[in-house]
Amino acid sequence: RELLAIGGILAQVVYKGEMKEVEALWKNSNSDSTQSSLIPRSTQAMQFFTFYSSTPAGLVSLDTEDSFFRCDRNGTLTVPSSLGPTPASKVCLPNSELAGFIKNFPILPIEMSKEAHAMIGKLQERRLILEITIEDIFKELENRVLSVEEMGKCFNWWISL
Repeated sequence: RELLAIGGILAQVVYKGEMKEVEALWKNSNSDSTQSSLIPRSTQAMQFFTFYSSTPAGLVSLDTEDSFFRCDRNGTLTVPSSLGPTPASKVCLPNSELAGFIKNFPILPIEMSKEAHAMIGKLQERRLILEITIEDIFKELENRVLSVEEMGKCFNWWISL
């Protein structure tokens, strides 16, 4: 079991290294196209470090996965977001109703929630990534002025509540 734990810790180290590279590229890039090209790279990392049931002993993947997440005591596991790589605890799941006016809050890219759904599910199970809350929305609205188009989308969302 100790070797499985070490495997999980090593996986965490490699994952964090990859995400730090993505973060550095994101920060050094000024173009949206370069930043959006980093989403598939991040998605691949999340897919690669998703632990699937192993045979003949499912305990292997369970112990390795548990170690992967347990060694991140500070909640600094980084995931891609609309604002670049961000700790998972600060990133929210995408919501199509809010996409038209929430711009300055770290949201998981929609394509990632489809392609890396297994890892996203694991993050949700461990309560590392959550739905956006009404408080988060109000914070966004307090901190910036919406365009006319964004305001229309905000009103449509508000009416649908």
